[in-house]
This record gives sequence, C-alpha cells and structure tokens, in this order.
Amino acid sequence: MKNVNTTKRIPKHDWERFDAMTETQRHAAASADPDAQPVTPDNIGRMKRTPQVKVIRRALRLSQEEFAERFHIPLGTLRDWEQSRKEPDAAARAYLVVIARNAKAVSDALQPQPATMSTPDTYSCIFRRYDLETEKVEAAKTASLDPSLQKVADFVIKGDAQGILAAVKEALAKESPLHIINDGLIAGMNEVSRLWDEGIYPLPRVILASDAVNAGISECEKTMGRSMARKAKVVTDPTEVDIHGIGQGIVNALFGAKGFEVINLGPDVPVDIVVSSAEEHKPTALVTTTMTAFPKIAHKLEAAGINILSFRVCPRSDEQGIRDNP
Repeated sequence: MKNVNTTKRIPKHDWERFDAMTETQRHAAASADPDAQPVTPDNIGRMKRTPQVKVIRRALRLSQEEFAERFHIPLGTLRDWEQSRKEPDAAARAYLVVIARNAKAVSDALQPQPATMSTPDTYSCIFRRYDLETEKVEAAKTASLDPSLQKVADFVIKGDAQGILAAVKEALAKESPLHIINDGLIAGMNEVSRLWDEGIYPLPRVILASDAVNAGISECEKTMGRSMARKAKVVTDPTEVDIHGIGQGIVNALFGAKGFEVINLGPDVPVDIVVSSAEEHKPTALVTTTMTAFPKIAHKLEAAGINILSFRVCPRSDEQGIRDNP
C-alpha cells in the first residue's frame, strides 16, 4: 500500500471569502485588526531615521575593511551593524550621519597631524590671554621718592611675590622694616587700589599684588623678630547660601595688604555663627559680601547688644550698605 497523506491541508487564507467582500468590507476588516493598523502621519512623524551602514559604505565605494580603517570603527562592530546583529547607539548613529553628509571632512579630521606644538612659544595658538589684550594700559604713578622703596613698590604693582623678596632684603640694608612696610609695600598697594578702582587692573592683578605685599611683610617681620602691629581687626564672611568666596577674597586681600588683621570665617556661614564670632573676636568691623544676609546680621547684632561697625561690600559702590550699631 502506498503512503498516502490523509491530513487535510487547511488554506492559510480564505480567498474565496475575501473575493466575495466589497472594497468597503475589506477596508473595515483590515481596520478592525489590532495587529495590522495602517500607518498614520503621526506614526511617521515619530519614526527615527536610522542610517543604513551598508548603504553609506557602498555609496563611498569602500570595502568593510577600508571603511572601518578610514573612519576608525572596529571591523567586528561594523559587520555586526551591517548584519543586524547589533544596532548603533545614539552616538554611533550621529557619527554615521556626519560620515554620510561629509565623509571627506571626517576622514581629514581623523588623519594624524604634524607635531607643531613642541615649544612653549607655539602655545599662543591654543591659549589666548584675553585679559591682557583687553586690559587698559596706563603707567603706574610713583609711590615713593626713595629708589629702594620705589623698587619694592614696583614689585607690588607687578604682583611679583618672588622678586619682591630680594628688593625687600636690599631695602632692609638701609631702611627700617616698618618704613619699608608703610612707604614701600603699602604705598605700592595703594597704587594697585587706584588702578583697580579706575578699572585698569583686573581682579587677578589685585590678588597677585596682595600676595606680593604679604610676602614682603613676612620678610620684614623676620627682621623685626615679631609680627607687624596691625591697624585693626576685621571679620569677613560670605553668609549662608553664598558658597563661593570670590568677593571675600578681594576684600581679604585689600584689608590684609593695608595692614589690617583679617579673621576669615569662610563661605556659607550661618548668621548666628557670624554674630557669635563678632562677640568672640571683638573686631573693629564686620564685613559681609552677601546682600540678603546683611539686614539679618545687623538686626541680630543690635538685639545682642554688640556695638560694632558692620557693612556690606558689593560690586557697585552705589549699592554699598553700611550700618553702624551705636
């Protein structure tokens, strides 16, 4: 007996039924199928166009090996993309779009460049000092008629904390330490303050000048065998949520260079800590650089019965707030 397949094959599609339907019925049946909904303009708008790696490569007439080498793509990764074993991530897709639009520019950018940065003289093509280009040029005024003290003042004006040491030692051979401090170091800082006030010196120059003054004072103190007598004590703080100390850094530099003892509370200081520090250190003045905290500090000082000059320093002089607690 011959092997006969007695299993009745059921057609996958009932074409007779389909042929018997009108066009309207066919459209209604298709629309009712949740797995075969027609593509709408909104669906098309949400679709992302993925670069076809093989199409890009063939358009450039490159083999897989040539394409991978030219654009620094691992050969195995390229093959995975082309054979749909893996999909390029977002960064790779963006890279492929750039290659498709301007392959020569990408290839040129990836070529090794000749080493032309071998000496510091060529760094100017990378690092540009805009502060020096825009800085106003004006000769500093004479700070002292004494040549040795003027030399000290010049190093302050230049902000040279290293060079000033030799100038101070030279001046100490014939001048007293206090004379050098007052008529050389502080006189030079007075000139720096003028240049800052007139918008000629930028902030970095002021900070460098302050460092030079402090270095010079330390050298003079070695000769005196004691610390320099300070004019007065000042407590400075950026208060509460003021987490940077830029303004405070300026204030501290200027006060310190002018001979004041500066108590630096640091940034983000609670108002209560500021008030307790004022009570502890008993300074001549309390300086805050935080606008919103100034009224709170002034009121708490008054409530605590602390008689102290307190004021706020801010970028614009017409906004400066001063309160003298009697």
